[in-house]
Amino acid sequence: CIIKKNDVNMKDLSALTAKTGVEFAMFTKENSRLIVRGDQSSVNIDVEKALKLCQSGYRCSGHTHPGMDFLSIQPSDGDYAILECFKQENAVIYNSKGDFRTFEKRSD
Repeated sequence: CIIKKNDVNMKDLSALTAKTGVEFAMFTKENSRLIVRGDQSSVNIDVEKALKLCQSGYRCSGHTHPGMDFLSIQPSDGDYAILECFKQENAVIYNSKGDFRTFEKRSD
């Protein structure tokens, strides 16, 4: 869904993840945010879709992982690949508890 930028933030997605047990991703373009609901282990945004979002002017705002411990905010190889598509230096992962981690792109 697409929502006004000021109407949703990563803490909101963290709360949704706590309630539903699934991942959410958020992408920002100008004054709107695109929210994508995933399942327990991923969001259906692959490299091809990420590149299209980037070309359309979206920026990766962050995503969530279900869970309450430190491991739940560790980036996956897929997280790094998506970050690379957006040509961003870093992104954020929130867990179900509202804890977050900022991770940086991998160095070459």
